[in-house]
Amino acid sequence: MSRYDWDEKLATGDEDVDAQHRYLFGIINRLHDAILDGVGDELVARTIEELNEYIGVHFADEEALMQRVGYPGYEEQREQHADFAAETLELSEAFLAGTYVLPITLSVHIFTWLEDHVRHEDAKIAEWIRSQKHSWER
Repeated sequence: MSRYDWDEKLATGDEDVDAQHRYLFGIINRLHDAILDGVGDELVARTIEELNEYIGVHFADEEALMQRVGYPGYEEQREQHADFAAETLELSEAFLAGTYVLPITLSVHIFTWLEDHVRHEDAKIAEWIRSQKHSWER
């Protein structure tokens, strides 16, 4: 059973961004399940690599969206993305190198950050887009 369920309250209203968020939650769940099932470091490592790659894709897409809609918080969001990607990569590399980093620590770190970021920061993007569409309709 997966621990990190997608909550529709996290939806931004942008189909592409929401689909990517759901996919990220799916990867986190696979990582979590692999850890709990004790399937071995190789599968955990492959899942971590997939997660790091997809984080990059998602952040690039989300940042492009923010630029397209003229989101005023773009720079702050970009910095948050860069910081999180660097932290996650550092934890991942430590795990893959055999340094004492529990995989569950990585899983919890990623989920906690992602859920908080989507709930608070990405919600601001969605609100900005809705407010701009509303003003265009006038």
